[in-house]
Amino acid sequence: MTEQTRLAPYPFFSDRRDSNGKIISLPNECYDLIPKIRKEWIDIIEGSGKKPSLEEIQKNLSWIYHRLLNREPPKNILIFDSLSALRNQLVKLGTQLDTQLYARLDAQLDTQLYARLGTQLDTQLGTRLDTQLYARLDAQLGTQLGTQLGTQLGTQLGTQLRFQISGLVWDSFLMHWQFYIDNHIVESKLFDDYKAYLFTGVFNCAYFDDYYLVSACPKKVHRDERGRLHCAYGTAIEWLDDTKNFFIHGVSFPDEDVFNQITKRTIPAKTAISLPDMEQRTIACRILGYDTIIAELNAKVIDHGKRRIAGRKDKLDYYLYEIDLHDDRLPAKFLKVECPSTGKETLLRVDPHLGNIDAARAWTFPLGNAKYDLVVET
Repeated sequence: MTEQTRLAPYPFFSDRRDSNGKIISLPNECYDLIPKIRKEWIDIIEGSGKKPSLEEIQKNLSWIYHRLLNREPPKNILIFDSLSALRNQLVKLGTQLDTQLYARLDAQLDTQLYARLGTQLDTQLGTRLDTQLYARLDAQLGTQLGTQLGTQLGTQLGTQLRFQISGLVWDSFLMHWQFYIDNHIVESKLFDDYKAYLFTGVFNCAYFDDYYLVSACPKKVHRDERGRLHCAYGTAIEWLDDTKNFFIHGVSFPDEDVFNQITKRTIPAKTAISLPDMEQRTIACRILGYDTIIAELNAKVIDHGKRRIAGRKDKLDYYLYEIDLHDDRLPAKFLKVECPSTGKETLLRVDPHLGNIDAARAWTFPLGNAKYDLVVET
């Protein structure tokens, strides 16, 4: 144990320890902290719009550079209102961005905003220190946490807590620390200082010998029910400088005009299937609707026939369409069916190797051709 990190000196959970002194269970109120911790971090990092002051940054950089990097902090401090503004300034200053740039939101935004630059520009900011800092921070927090908890928690309880806490927010090891500190299991001056630093409004930062760049927290982040960046009516991330980042169910759309055409269902089918990114094409086609795409692009009918349905004197029409959506090595195939009770027509995407309506109908059950010998459909 280090001077900065130690076991909490409190005799908590004495009635929940085994003969070796390890905690084997926690009361329910401890688990109640998990959603509260998650909300605390999300409220700051994803919804506060906080921006650190120069004085706050200077104070925190002093201990960060001295304690974790063993060097003097940089004199050049640049504070931005969005990730895009930070990125643009890095380009102007002449550094080569890389995938190690610390992103606090998630890989979706990181991939979009921090694509690798292809050239090394003239001006240099000094040695890039991100990797060193986070490696040392992880060593002094993440690694030590595991070591210390090994003396405190039973194996089964430790595994259970790792599973429950890991999905909290971005940095699992920080969330673990928060949980165990709030439950008086461990203490850490380093964690307290680092959390206070982040909560001044540090959303993203880049450390160098000569420069420190930081972006403020967004005002609001919109997500869908699965936690993916998403907003169907505007920017998914609201920044202080009104920079716009458009996402639909986790897929980024850098072009605002294309985003608006998709969400308003005005995008031409030909444009939708020609978008450069496959994920964007998939989203665009789903929102526009395959029926619209088939109608606009005059999809090829490769089979058509009528089949009898129980309880109806007339037969129902079935169509098998073929169209290249540019999302597979083979053209897509759709079976058009009609609900016998409501009359609603539906398109079902089927195996692209199928060549007739009966094979496609069998595939939807699913049954092989050898087993599919329909007498009447009900």
